[in-house]
Amino acid sequence: MKVGNFQDFPAPEPQYKIPITKSAGEPGIDPVQMAIAFVTSRPFVTSNIIGATSIEQLATILGSVNVKITPELEAEINAIHQIHSNPAP
Repeated sequence: MKVGNFQDFPAPEPQYKIPITKSAGEPGIDPVQMAIAFVTSRPFVTSNIIGATSIEQLATILGSVNVKITPELEAEINAIHQIHSNPAP
């Protein structure tokens, strides 16, 4: 579907959603918070640009400061990346 000058991308394949959700499925870890915490934890990132369209989304995003990317969680994320290195070619 074309909207304005942009083409909508198809929904990701289920195999991309399942492992990422399992990684963030630990009690108390929200997938959005995990993703933002991961990006922020990269040594080359000096700022993380977020986009929230509601107070609820902003609250979720800001909660990412309480998520610790442990070496074990990072290893799990990296293992998923090895299988699905570019989900949106």
